[in-house]
Amino acid sequence: MTNQSKVKVLIADDDPITRMLLTRNLSSWGYLVFSAQDGEQAWKIVKSEPELRLFIIDWSMPKLNGLEFCQCLKNEQDFFHYIIMLTGKKGTENIVEAMSNGVDDFVTKPFVADELRVRLKVGERIIEQEKRLEFYANKDSLTGAWNRRMILNHLKEEWERATRDKSLLGVVLFDLDFFKNINDSYGHQIGDDALKVFCSIIQGNIRPYDKLGRYGGEEFLLILPNSDDVKAFQIAERCRKQIEKLKMPISGHNPITITASAGVAVCDAGKPSIHELFKQCDVALYQAKQQGRNQIVLAKPTGD
Repeated sequence: MTNQSKVKVLIADDDPITRMLLTRNLSSWGYLVFSAQDGEQAWKIVKSEPELRLFIIDWSMPKLNGLEFCQCLKNEQDFFHYIIMLTGKKGTENIVEAMSNGVDDFVTKPFVADELRVRLKVGERIIEQEKRLEFYANKDSLTGAWNRRMILNHLKEEWERATRDKSLLGVVLFDLDFFKNINDSYGHQIGDDALKVFCSIIQGNIRPYDKLGRYGGEEFLLILPNSDDVKAFQIAERCRKQIEKLKMPISGHNPITITASAGVAVCDAGKPSIHELFKQCDVALYQAKQQGRNQIVLAKPTGD
């Protein structure tokens, strides 16, 4: 089993012996283990490993305790996590407090390996069920990109984060060139295939924390946290070049080439406003089309 196919688990415990035992057991069961000695270090790992969903967290840790860590997950990430709390605490009051803060299950110290393994398997099954529910509720069923509602939510969240952290945020509005002609000439199935290929190429050329969503029929919104105008333009241009290289085979016809145009805009510490930021993207996309399509145009800041 490769590391990419293994289920990722984050262990956070300030006791080195417990960490060692947990890591040894979980590794032997086939998990890819990430280990932290306190909640603060665990949170840094979460930031660098966005696919983490399964956690074994000690209640009492320095810097950021188990419940505080759970609150960070709840407040900062919008998908389901399964958290097993490792603790010596007992009693109904403690269980209620932990469950109220996002804990899903308990294992009492010292842990029993067989019991922990069963609880991890339960967590895996629930995570898979939640992933399916999330997909149908939040994803575009054709392309697998975020749907319009979710990508606009993500844009709002990232803009607020950029405002709060005084950081940069890049936004790209893509449009598949002459999409109506593809539908009219080859049929809607080929049009659907073109959209799926288009999205697949973009997803393969962006970072794990970037977000792609279907904004309209053939329009897609790409959100690029911590990206200045140079970085945002580079990512958009890399995607555009990969798209134009593709030859889509069509039964009974010569392969077709698809191309895309895009407008790029950037906000710095929340300026411009989210409305103005999107407007700048839209205007830049219009310019890209007017100038012949199959190109990226960087928006000119206009002020709020």
